[in-house]
Amino acid sequence: MSLSWECAFARGEPAGQKALACTSAIVSIGLLESPLLAAAIEAGDDGFASQIAVKMSTEAILTAGFDAFRDSESSPEPIELIKAGFKTANDKVYEYSHRMAAGGTFAAKAIVAAIDHERVTLGQLGGCEGFLLRDGTLLSFYQSSTIEPGAPRDALLARFIGANVKIAVDMSSMDAEIGDRIAICTRALGAEKREILAAVLAEADNAKEAANEIAARCLTSSAHVGDSFVRPMVFVFFAFNEN
Repeated sequence: MSLSWECAFARGEPAGQKALACTSAIVSIGLLESPLLAAAIEAGDDGFASQIAVKMSTEAILTAGFDAFRDSESSPEPIELIKAGFKTANDKVYEYSHRMAAGGTFAAKAIVAAIDHERVTLGQLGGCEGFLLRDGTLLSFYQSSTIEPGAPRDALLARFIGANVKIAVDMSSMDAEIGDRIAICTRALGAEKREILAAVLAEADNAKEAANEIAARCLTSSAHVGDSFVRPMVFVFFAFNEN
């Protein structure tokens, strides 16, 4: 049995703060062949270099996705699709930053989802999170998406696109069922926000309503850098029987 997916996207609001321009971007590739590829990409900080990293990462992940479909005789494997996107983005941003003699200052965070009918695969860098609501229970794709305090500098840099020659992408996957509702966010959520997210996913009539409500209630006041606001993002997916 093949599942169909309803998909929606929303950004958090500034909540009285000045929103930074060009600090967030979105890629969504929906082609006739599966898997669906969706990515939310956000600046690592409010610096201009990180805004460039977002733009370059967006273009790289988009290009890697289309190249994978074009060059493969069959539908590409989701895990390989995600890894290719992250690698292409990191290579391009890292090379450019060192060409500009600004290594380590170009940084972006991202979460990428590849949905292949009944299988959902995620890859993330920078402390993003993914959740699946099934039969009233909220499941997390990752045990912890936070960066450990006191971690070595190389380990920290490996958690962002473009900040290091090598990156450590957190991969996770789950089998999906009819009625599953999934949310992926560019910010980590505490216990209270997770409860809100679970309630919204359970009560929403459609994915767009859920995305807008999660952005408004879970991705606002705490997501800021200095006096500016880097707008966090959420993707929501609802699974249903295509028949």
